[in-house]
Amino acid sequence: MSTGIESTEDAAVPMSARARAALASGYTIRVAQIADAARLASVHAQVWRETYTGLMPPEVLDGLDARAGEERWEQILTADPKTRPQTLVGVDPGGRIVALGSAGRARDEDAPVGLELWAINVLASDHGTGLGDLLLAHLVGEAPAYLWVVDGNARAIAFYTRHGFVVDDGRPDARFGVRELRMSRGSHEWRDTH
Repeated sequence: MSTGIESTEDAAVPMSARARAALASGYTIRVAQIADAARLASVHAQVWRETYTGLMPPEVLDGLDARAGEERWEQILTADPKTRPQTLVGVDPGGRIVALGSAGRARDEDAPVGLELWAINVLASDHGTGLGDLLLAHLVGEAPAYLWVVDGNARAIAFYTRHGFVVDDGRPDARFGVRELRMSRGSHEWRDTH
């Protein structure tokens, strides 16, 4: 069964030196499968705890539930292929899923472009490997796209800035007790909605 990515060194996908370094180190990516749902939930929760401690209220992070997360990923991975995001997993040289990424149609009515990067989550133990760059290359390439990032997540903001994204909007997110910044590439109007 094809995963949709025949080779992570696909010549049609422009990759940064960091992405190529990830491949050279033995990291790979593939399309997420339903059997990955539990591991996706675990990676997602661990990344949030590693990244957002001090940025989100503790009760948000303490409330991350493994079973609910697994069910959410099962729903995402079995949704209509026309509307679900493309979801990829990053696999370390030992064969363990250590990252995930999703991109798809814009979810916001006032989106600056039609493609939204929904998430790139990499475990802290695998930061600096180029795996995030590899996921980004395969999810959105160099296309115009946008994403939301938690204000204060300096590592993510620097990563996306390095890839040509600029902050062009902001909004509070009461669900998680944070302020989000919208970063886009291909549309650079600043608008701050309070």
